[in-house]
Amino acid sequence: MTERQATCHSRLRPVSGPRLPGATSVRYSASDTLLVIDPGDEQIGTLSESGWPGAMVVLSPRGGQGEPGSGAIAANVVAGSAQGIEGWLGRFQVHAAGPDDQPLTELSPNGSGKFDMIIDCRSQPLVDAPVAPFGYFRARSPSQLQDSLAAARELIGHFEKPKYFDYQLDLCAHFSYGQTGCTRCLDVCGADAIRSGGHQIEVNPYLCQGCGSCTLACPTGALSFVAPDRDALLTELRALAPHPDHGTAPRTLLVSDAPETDADAGRAADLIIQPLTAFGEELWIASLALGFDQVLLQATDAPTDRSCWSLDQNGNSSGTATRVAISISTCSGTPKRTKSPKR
Repeated sequence: MTERQATCHSRLRPVSGPRLPGATSVRYSASDTLLVIDPGDEQIGTLSESGWPGAMVVLSPRGGQGEPGSGAIAANVVAGSAQGIEGWLGRFQVHAAGPDDQPLTELSPNGSGKFDMIIDCRSQPLVDAPVAPFGYFRARSPSQLQDSLAAARELIGHFEKPKYFDYQLDLCAHFSYGQTGCTRCLDVCGADAIRSGGHQIEVNPYLCQGCGSCTLACPTGALSFVAPDRDALLTELRALAPHPDHGTAPRTLLVSDAPETDADAGRAADLIIQPLTAFGEELWIASLALGFDQVLLQATDAPTDRSCWSLDQNGNSSGTATRVAISISTCSGTPKRTKSPKR
């Protein structure tokens, strides 16, 4: 599991815990039905020793033939190839054919015919979105398969996360007078959670993981963040702002998705936001109005190419960037400056 995927998974909370405050929640329910797609010979051995607690279906072009140890797997080994995947944790649907063209829905022990979790061992994963759906794991080696199995175990149960966004159709510029217009949110969504519904966009709340690129890219405000709460962020920002009676207070605001650890520590006021892209233009302007001379954004995880595009607005950003620094200087004494993200 990647660092970005681990961060997204950390936002899931068991339903048995406290209700999420201030936001509409999205709920997932997953039992223990696991589909493993196209494991290699070494990974077959890992599966046989996994002790998976529930039902496991292994889909392989070779079926159970010629794979060392395959007979010891406590799983239904099916000959076939997957062609595509749709869904999310607890509701995965696989487009494939099993023996004698038997649909995989008939091989799932779940009454719905869907799978709760998927581990994709193909060299070319079926899901290529930078931010994978909850419950979908890519594993190209035995060690990655072990990590994926451990992570999948943690997702058995009932979970919830915030519904991060709000969409106002009357502000959307996607479609007007019979013509398709703005597609910015579709271009930058790293989770492939947004699609065109003809006269409007449609955001799937089960696929959305709060990356925030869409809200940054939206030119009209039709898409906006509702979690984290904007009023709460503004209150925290006011508490950090320089005060006239404290001349030594930091006049640089460092906004990060993790506690600061580098050379800027102690020289800037820290504001921790997850996801980082929730710090929108209105908070940049508020920071300057409250007395900060400049605002720096720092990401601990490398942004996706699509997220970088939404920050830089030129489409040429590199997905290897690990630090995003946007400096906005006040107009008093010096011209206003805006720096593109560092790469």
